[in-house]
Amino acid sequence: MTRQSGPKPRREHLKNLRRIRKDKDITRKPAARKAAAEPGSLFTNLGLALIITVLVVLGGSAVLQNRLGSFDFVSSSLDPSGAGLPAIDPATIEVRVLNGCGAPGAGRRMTTRLRDLHFDV
Repeated sequence: MTRQSGPKPRREHLKNLRRIRKDKDITRKPAARKAAAEPGSLFTNLGLALIITVLVVLGGSAVLQNRLGSFDFVSSSLDPSGAGLPAIDPATIEVRVLNGCGAPGAGRRMTTRLRDLHFDV
């Protein structure tokens, strides 16, 4: 038996190897091929819908926070000239401000705001 050499037998050998690999891929991964061909599953769609909902809520929250401002609610709710609020002198109320949110300077900003409203801080 003699061994053939040259480009033609090598080309045929490589062609056979490619065919064998292709056959193995088809038989080994039929579920993966089927899943790739089909549209997304129920869990994938629900996950994407949940992620989109969370992003919309967080984005809306950020927009509202920027429009309303950080401490604008304090001046509107503690305005002594407002109708329906009892006439209390803010200087008679002692307030202690502690920064428990972890944002640097939040306590100082609130202290300044309350002092501007004549509270004893």
